[in-house]
Amino acid sequence: MKMAIVGAGLSGATLVNEFVNHPTINKLQIDVYEPRDLLCVGQAYQPDTDEAILNLHAQDVSVKPDDPSDALKWLDEYYPSYANPHTFLPRSIYGEYLIDRLGGAFKHPHVHVIQHDIKDLKIDGTKYYLQSHHELWSDAYDAVFLCIGHPPYADYYELAGQPNFIQNPFPIQEKLQHIHSTQRVGIIGTSLSAMDALKFLVHHTQFDEPVQLLSHIDIPFNSIKKPRDLGEIYSAINHNWIDSQVKKWGHLPLNQFIKTLKSDLKENQIDLEQLKISESMGSLKSVEAALKHDEPEINKLQSYIVYLNQFFPDLYQALTPSDRDRYEQDYAPKFNRYLSQIPAESFDVFFKAYHQGQVNLVSNIQSIDIQDDKNFLVTTQENKQIAVDLLINTAGFEFDVTRAAHHDPFVKNLYDREIITPYYRGGIHVSWPNCEVIRPRSGRQPNLYLLGHWISKIQYANNNILLIQQKARELARNLINQL
Repeated sequence: MKMAIVGAGLSGATLVNEFVNHPTINKLQIDVYEPRDLLCVGQAYQPDTDEAILNLHAQDVSVKPDDPSDALKWLDEYYPSYANPHTFLPRSIYGEYLIDRLGGAFKHPHVHVIQHDIKDLKIDGTKYYLQSHHELWSDAYDAVFLCIGHPPYADYYELAGQPNFIQNPFPIQEKLQHIHSTQRVGIIGTSLSAMDALKFLVHHTQFDEPVQLLSHIDIPFNSIKKPRDLGEIYSAINHNWIDSQVKKWGHLPLNQFIKTLKSDLKENQIDLEQLKISESMGSLKSVEAALKHDEPEINKLQSYIVYLNQFFPDLYQALTPSDRDRYEQDYAPKFNRYLSQIPAESFDVFFKAYHQGQVNLVSNIQSIDIQDDKNFLVTTQENKQIAVDLLINTAGFEFDVTRAAHHDPFVKNLYDREIITPYYRGGIHVSWPNCEVIRPRSGRQPNLYLLGHWISKIQYANNNILLIQQKARELARNLINQL
């Protein structure tokens, strides 16, 4: 079988390793398309400033499923100062770990790395053809894995193309190092990426005016991630439990999931009322208070969610569509504050800069307009106006395929050829659990797979290392079983 893997980040590298380490590798010929010099790291873990960090503890980022402590062992050898279970690693150091542990598989004689960027794909019966930016079409492939990374950063205020608008801030060191101290700077967003950019700015430049951290909502932050509880976690929820519920009901009733979840929390002595999981969490005041006080129950909850994370996609897909709707409305906002947490050390930098007048937090942004002098005017819902010279965009990813297509030629061509279908919740539609692309006219497309953040509305909560690798290994094994 001849196959192509488009993209050699974490998903692509995991696929290659799974294929290479299986006895059937001699039946495979694998072409890997990756325009960058570095394999395994993608955009997420490329060389960059140490201010850009993971929001997972070092104890949770091993790429060896049979050795959860592998990352810590590697750190102990190469970066001993980071060899702590609770450390939040710089993304670039984690990239070095990925290269060391996964990069060797690309040297296998049945793997051919092609340093081209793919811009188009066409289908002829059961065969697939890829076109690079050199306008050349490939030979036929029997299977294609699209490991094309995350969607482009969203441009909610339609500022793309403006000279002082940085739409994608990564790599931070390259994109932000030339900002001058006299410029009035705004950062759109309050996520971990925003904190990474802010840390770099306040550590490397003394600005004449405060950096403006801009949020479109009144409660801007997710929860703080601290060293988590290392005690034993109890849970009745696992794959067998999910299967038993589906067998009994034909699906997983949301009420049954919530009932079992609450029972788990009680068993782990986690009091939801005490945690005050409400709409007030994430405010400036509540985050600063949480930063100053150790909260053992929060640490326990973090450990519980780390455990539960491996089951989130299957839990989500076992719900009926109407229960998913109810989950999204009633529960997702609370869960999401714990699924995308911000490390305490990032908040430490933010609050120090905030109290020293180096940064302002501006909430309820209503509009950002371009001025005649090419600067920007930020207006809040309360009609407060702030002028800035340069904007850094960390507003999250654009999951609207039609909008994302303006920034990604490959996605545009896949959409125009009716190879991909926008998913109604956002992102791209794939079958579950096989992750084969769903075409608008003909449905599931055999042996054309899509992995990564583009399918995070289906593979729920997949923006973490564990689930990305878990799905890549599963799909590789499924394809091997076809041989």
